[in-house]
Amino acid sequence: MSIDNDGPLRIGERINPSGRPGLQAALAAGDYSALVAEAVSQARQGAQALDVNVAMPGIDEPEALLRAVAQIQKAVSAPLVIDSANPEALEAALDAYKGCPILNSIPGRDADMMKLFPLAKKNNATVICMAIDERGVPKTAADRLIIARKLLSAALAHGLTKEDLFIDCVALPIAHQPEQRDEALRALERVKRELGLKTILGISNISYGLPNREAINAEFSVAALAAGLDAAIYNPAQESVARIIVGRGPQRQPTRSREEA
Repeated sequence: MSIDNDGPLRIGERINPSGRPGLQAALAAGDYSALVAEAVSQARQGAQALDVNVAMPGIDEPEALLRAVAQIQKAVSAPLVIDSANPEALEAALDAYKGCPILNSIPGRDADMMKLFPLAKKNNATVICMAIDERGVPKTAADRLIIARKLLSAALAHGLTKEDLFIDCVALPIAHQPEQRDEALRALERVKRELGLKTILGISNISYGLPNREAINAEFSVAALAAGLDAAIYNPAQESVARIIVGRGPQRQPTRSREEA
């Protein structure tokens, strides 16, 4: 399954309890109405797909992710990005998903690739691949490219195609590592030019821990799009960021139904 989009693909980031006590309390109580409301809001604000992440301490993540996906799919037609570092949670949600999902994410670690690429193939999923490995996030664009090559090779070996993949070149917070802004952008350019793969970044990661985050995110969005970014995970409620991202291409439906694939 491939994504047909004039780009960039706009993925809302807000269905995530990290740092959000209200969402955490609702999830702990088994109340998914706040997640559904967030999904509806982001879709109205221009997000074409929605990242869904329920990870937090003390939660049964496989059950919670399954329930979140089911409830959100009843409320919105936007494709969902199933986001978890828990393989069991991914499997439960992907198997129950109605349509062709997007899996977020597969890192360049051998154990994860062996387990998750077959899961993606089984569920006809588009895959976000992370340019990290057993050592963590590489400091340089060159090392990120090495991991991207490894991810591509593993994906092809498991029956996926280049069109099924996005490579996340990993935007790190610049509060303590300002040089990482340019390393992520250089990695993005090289992945596109040398591997011919689509690219994705979590825009808001760049400004974590800093004041005036929206302005920083907006500047980074401009630079990333100029470097050839194909998909952005972003906050559509940040108007300056949304204007930059939405202005780069017409909205299109980014996935097909499982029956069409």
